Amino acid sequence: GVVRYDMIKPATARISIYLDPETVGRGLGEQLLKAAQTWLQNHHAEVTSVVAEIKPENTASLRVFSAAGFEETQQVYTWRAEVDAA
Repeated sequence: GVVRYDMIKPATARISIYLDPETVGRGLGEQLLKAAQTWLQNHHAEVTSVVAEIKPENTASLRVFSAAGFEETQQVYTWRAEVDAA
């Protein structure tokens, strides 16, 4: 699996996490997320908030983040302009 943090504010990071689809359902997502959070606290103590943008239909990710101590605070809505491929 892969975890990436991007700073979006001075003390806030956005997390992205990816697991090989073949490993889903083995509890690895929660382990990976907890290990990543420990790494972040040890290497970037200035980060006091982590944001995860999870699609509502991604129930597996919602469970993993909830089990790792994250709580839902808001839903994020994004608009993107259509770009002409020409």
